[in-house]
Amino acid sequence: MKKTGWISALSFFTLLAVAGVAAAAQPSCDETAVASAKAAIVADCPCAGLPDGNSGTVPWKNHGQYVRCVTKAKKTEALNAGVARQCLKGVVPCAANSTCGKSSAVACVTTSGTCLNDLNPGDAVAAGTCDNDSTKACDTDADCSVASCSVMSPDECTLAVGSAAVGTCCSQ
Repeated sequence: MKKTGWISALSFFTLLAVAGVAAAAQPSCDETAVASAKAAIVADCPCAGLPDGNSGTVPWKNHGQYVRCVTKAKKTEALNAGVARQCLKGVVPCAANSTCGKSSAVACVTTSGTCLNDLNPGDAVAAGTCDNDSTKACDTDADCSVASCSVMSPDECTLAVGSAAVGTCCSQ
């Protein structure tokens, strides 16, 4: 019985030590270095395609080629900037959710939100509530407006009454 207690205590302290090492191993993500690495990734893998050497651009063959470029550039630029790759963890998912390398896709921004129960909209008195956030008071629909973005076809974006752009929906 006593032997089991010692083994449990030893296991507990070993786990604490491992957790302490893991916590100490968390990388420091210097904001300036991370921003520099992200800018370098954008330069290495522009959404339109790679430079052809004659002041032109060779478009990506497909979306996968673009995402592979970003994945490779993330590793390289993290090393160049002296930051852990973990500091750039959102870069590849953002590239995957982009229009880059997709010939018929747009980043579609739509807005939603309606002000309900304000008897005098536009009078500068927030007497209504937003349909998308019942805790928020409003005077007009603009007070409730929430933008969302998703990658879709231009036709789908038109149907959603959205604003189409090329690129990505995330800010990385």
